[in-house]
Amino acid sequence: MIQNIKGTAESTPRHSTMVPEHQEHKIHNLNVIIGHFISSGNAPLKCPPVHSQAVHGDLYIHHYENWVQIWLRDSNQWLPDIKDGCHHPTLPEYHLYVAKGVEPTWVTRKTRSTYKGRLKNHVQQQEDVPNNRVGAVATSL
Repeated sequence: MIQNIKGTAESTPRHSTMVPEHQEHKIHNLNVIIGHFISSGNAPLKCPPVHSQAVHGDLYIHHYENWVQIWLRDSNQWLPDIKDGCHHPTLPEYHLYVAKGVEPTWVTRKTRSTYKGRLKNHVQQQEDVPNNRVGAVATSL
């Protein structure tokens, strides 16, 4: 299954191939490194490609048109259909934050609330502008 920018799901029709590099970043105020893979293509993936650097807790993020697919590495397998709000497997205070225009990231409950509030304020500001021609404002998945 894949998730579009409106949060609805569709089945995965065909497989794209590409093996991206393993990327890492440190979580703010923690001595923890988080890994992920990011790919994009013309079609959704049935599953992430085999990658020797994948470790427990890594994310695999695949962009396809206005859709995003997210998998979470659990031991030796990729768990499919990871959604906004998913708990991190080893950091109980962290949840996945997924929003249009930004890569999915692990955040605390407080940070998630801050991000959601900023998005809500941005939407409200767009609605308050007369003759707004900016178009639809991004919302979380």
